[in-house]
Amino acid sequence: MLKSLHHVPLDLLDVALAEAHRVLRPDGLLYVSEPVFSGALNEVMRLFHDEEVVRAAALAALQRAVASGAWEQVNETFFDVPVHYRDFAEFEQRMIGVTYLDHRLDDSTLAAVRARFEPHMTADGAHFVRPMRVNLFRKRHFGSFSS
Repeated sequence: MLKSLHHVPLDLLDVALAEAHRVLRPDGLLYVSEPVFSGALNEVMRLFHDEEVVRAAALAALQRAVASGAWEQVNETFFDVPVHYRDFAEFEQRMIGVTYLDHRLDDSTLAAVRARFEPHMTADGAHFVRPMRVNLFRKRHFGSFSS
């Protein structure tokens, strides 16, 4: 799963992981890459798209999955992905104006987003990092996953 678990409805997180467990062969691997709720870019984004609750819920679901005994955590890795915007207009186009979400910001919210974004501008644009976490799980060949 690549940056997608936190988009699963909260009440279906355990069900989604149970389904992944069901379809994997014994000792099969599950790769889950999720953004970490941290960093300056996150502080800009949260003004109009706050994912704190859903990201925490996704992490909690992963922790429950391992605690159930159905999965072995093989590895957990953290890394930063560099993110660059030439200017606020590019940020607005790529992050606020995306077609799969309906962000309709009023003037005061847009001004607040711009005010939080602008201090990160340099001569060559705004540079951020997006902290990421990857969990690699192995399906245990005994027992079953229960949500």
